[in-house]
Amino acid sequence: LDMLDLSVLNDRTSIWISLSGGTDTAALFYLVTKYIYDNNLDVKVTPWCCVDVTRPGNDKIATNITNAVKARIPIDIEDPIFRYFEKEPGGDKPSLTRPFYEEMRSSGLYDCYIDALSASPTIKDMKSYPGFLEAFERVWPENRLPGQNLPTTYWDNDFLTFKPYINKDKKFIAEIYEKEDLMDDIFPLTQSCVGRGITPCMNCFWCYEKHWAFGLYDLV
Repeated sequence: LDMLDLSVLNDRTSIWISLSGGTDTAALFYLVTKYIYDNNLDVKVTPWCCVDVTRPGNDKIATNITNAVKARIPIDIEDPIFRYFEKEPGGDKPSLTRPFYEEMRSSGLYDCYIDALSASPTIKDMKSYPGFLEAFERVWPENRLPGQNLPTTYWDNDFLTFKPYINKDKKFIAEIYEKEDLMDDIFPLTQSCVGRGITPCMNCFWCYEKHWAFGLYDLV
């Protein structure tokens, strides 16, 4: 994709990439594997999924997405690595999943971690969509406040943390799905809702954001 520069992967040998099962991670996982294939890079790719056991199912979704990407991109992709945690309402997800990141980082098996965290819509955009801003205000510590401009690459000696979406919002992700023709096979597999009932709840921030960008809720 012209708008997303993945050339920092050219000198990597083994990467692990977040694959939560949402639209952002699924699209980035596809783009990264496609870039590796198109440029004939010798890079091992390992998808990584942290699963909240109070909302089970991400592991199955991540597996389905991995298989769908394998069907499109003929490169070797490692089986997903799953780590499980329990987040009660109001809990701090970053602190619960950080030990899993540290485990992967300290293993010495990888020279790159790819994070699919994207930017929030602007306050103006959220105000124009009834209920959206209120949903954002309920969860904003889990996400990034709009309007910032952060670096996409973070280096620790030869280890790279890469966040290519960090300044892109969900409508940019929707463009990827259209341009890469992912709406028929990848999009239906994704799940963004974090409600603890029937999916989609159509009330959480992630439901609002998906509908704002795609005009659709989860199809799972």
